[in-house]
Amino acid sequence: VRPGEEPEWVDSWVSKRTERPERKPGEVADPLAAQERASRRADRVSAGMAELASWLDDQVRQGLGGFDQRAYTELSRLAARMVDAQAPGVAGAVRRAAAVVGRGHGWPGELLEELSLIHLIVAAHARLPELPPALADTVQSRIGWNVETARVLADGEKVEDDWLVLGRVIEPDDRLTVRRVWLRGATTGRLGLILNFAAAGRPLEPLPARPGEYVPGVLSFYPGALPMRALLT
Repeated sequence: VRPGEEPEWVDSWVSKRTERPERKPGEVADPLAAQERASRRADRVSAGMAELASWLDDQVRQGLGGFDQRAYTELSRLAARMVDAQAPGVAGAVRRAAAVVGRGHGWPGELLEELSLIHLIVAAHARLPELPPALADTVQSRIGWNVETARVLADGEKVEDDWLVLGRVIEPDDRLTVRRVWLRGATTGRLGLILNFAAAGRPLEPLPARPGEYVPGVLSFYPGALPMRALLT
């Protein structure tokens, strides 16, 4: 190669880079492969929901008598099964049900409330194709289907305000740590929920403000029948 000239392989590499179409933000590299992955996940979720529905039916027949003796084993197994079924939202609901067992004299009533909410998700999933789009989005969100951040920022309802941090809850787990932060708009009165996730052992991203403080910004809401979850920018 003469001084000042680029090797042939460099010209070839630059040409290929120039000819290669740039992917737009949020654009799927291989739509067919993505569709196949989504179909496989839908099958796994459906199988998990069917198993959970069967378990709930068994509890109705057996009643909650003596449930505190078997709760940890059964609910831990169910939560792990929901993770395997790629339904992390339902897994979290099962873990919340497990947390109330034996907690004070009123735990059977609290457990019944938690199991009723889980039953609603299971029943709604069975009718997913019949539901209005906004309600279907809500059900899928409760199950644990992710909505792309780019879609939320581009299409989600946007509300600008000074947001009061009402409170936060951190739910640690063997695989995933979840933080929920509730906000309320000073002017609009609108409520919002910020969810943050981190792999077990990894730190969560810093909070924009502490409970009792205000943070100015725009909330972009996720789709749903009653939008609550949002992204703060």
